[in-house]
Amino acid sequence: MRLAVTLTLLTAGPVLAQTSFPMVTHCTPTAVQRGTTAEVVVAGQQDFAGAYKVLVAGAGVAAEVVPVKGKKAPVRSVTLKVTVAADAELGVREFRVATPLGVSSLGQLLVVADPVVAETPGIDTPAKAQPVPVPSVVCGRVEKAENVDYYRVRAKAGRVLTFAVHGARIEDKIHDLQKHLDPLVRVLDAAGRELAANDDAFFADPVLAFKPPADGEYVVEVRDAKYDGDPRWVYALTITDRPFVAQMFPLGLTRGRQNEVEPVLTDPDARPKWTAATPEKLGIQTLTFAPDGDPLNPAPVVVTDLPTTREEEPNDTPKTANRLAVPGGVNGRIRAARDLDHFAFKAEKGKPVRLEVYARRFGTVLRSDLDASLDVMTPDGKVLATNDDAAGKDPALVFAPPADGEFVARVRDLNNKGGDGFIYYLEANVARPDFALKCDPSKAMIGPGSRTAWYVQLTRQDGFTDPVKVTVKGLPAGVTASPLTIPANMTQGCVVLSAAKDAKLDASAVEVVGESGPLAPRADSSDRSRS
Repeated sequence: MRLAVTLTLLTAGPVLAQTSFPMVTHCTPTAVQRGTTAEVVVAGQQDFAGAYKVLVAGAGVAAEVVPVKGKKAPVRSVTLKVTVAADAELGVREFRVATPLGVSSLGQLLVVADPVVAETPGIDTPAKAQPVPVPSVVCGRVEKAENVDYYRVRAKAGRVLTFAVHGARIEDKIHDLQKHLDPLVRVLDAAGRELAANDDAFFADPVLAFKPPADGEYVVEVRDAKYDGDPRWVYALTITDRPFVAQMFPLGLTRGRQNEVEPVLTDPDARPKWTAATPEKLGIQTLTFAPDGDPLNPAPVVVTDLPTTREEEPNDTPKTANRLAVPGGVNGRIRAARDLDHFAFKAEKGKPVRLEVYARRFGTVLRSDLDASLDVMTPDGKVLATNDDAAGKDPALVFAPPADGEFVARVRDLNNKGGDGFIYYLEANVARPDFALKCDPSKAMIGPGSRTAWYVQLTRQDGFTDPVKVTVKGLPAGVTASPLTIPANMTQGCVVLSAAKDAKLDASAVEVVGESGPLAPRADSSDRSRS
């Protein structure tokens, strides 16, 4: 079958030696409400002069460069006119700006459902707190050391407010930021006393649920956890009194089904049950619910073609293990400290089984509280294989059975913690030869009438040894790619890109596709290469 990788390619005129493509460090505002058009200033290093095109990942978001005349080189920022469709998918979008010097490094922009409010200057004390509506998304900046921003909100007693910061997450792929924002959020009363605080919830970003003890005004504080600062440290603070989805259970959903889901909300007293149509695209996706007509924050799920079940307690020992089909998947939760979940499966010697846990993965939207550990055991409890962090914070392993028989998979939290948010999806399948592609670098630049080499790296998995045919799709007009087949047992190859002498300045997102024979396995399409 095939593997698709989305990359960028530039066709440009001659440029001076030792000049670099522009490096994006931040954008202001860092969030745009869907159904609106807004101007966004993209800033960074090197030179944005002559910017002519913007490449945005996903559907529903379009951006164009606002022309500016008279700026002297080097140009350190560019203004984009960003239009977001009313039905655009919520969440972080990656983008690149095309210039005559090359396509920029990645920038990240947040698509939100609520109105966007800009931070006003001088809100560095509780007395000067900026009034903001609820719900809203406040776009601010921790521009210097010891900078603290304060916002004032009105709240009703007992109605939970959720404060969620996108800060570290929208900097995790920024090329030229050596230090990243580590945001912290606090809620203060009228006298300045701390009522609630949170530091790290979604990796380094805080999410704070606050139940007001009385009607009135409260002050929200945003700062870096270490009181550090940088002019490029931007954030988006979501403030809402509607349900906020922290986790989605079950996490793994079978494609083509209607599923009853039980979201884990920031309000611990809320236990709703919703019905969801599973997304058609396989892999890690998001669902957005609108129980009262207004969309909530997107929640991550894993879409699979395998049959899925839910764990049933008690399954705390190998003797009480639930059955796990191979192939198949099970959704579970480490409900309390020291909880252990066991799943019994059959396996045959000579037929390895791949087991993988989906829970918490940096660089993806998966954000379970669980730091999972995975073991394969005999029915009497002897550990045969174990793994902790194979896929980010998630474990995965290929188990080669020593003999035909029954075996047990065990999932636990590495730190013996537990709770409602400690959800996971465990998938079991026959280990099949597979492969993954990435390009080095993740983009190519070429001038009219010239050629350049683009290297393709092939990662072979679980005994895959076949040759792989590589093609490039979506190239700009006037650019061609040489054919490439990576031979059996080789792990890299080279595509030669050629541009016609009359090729025009352009940039495009392209697909690099790898195909093997007609019986080749499905390849994972989650390569995350970056410049």
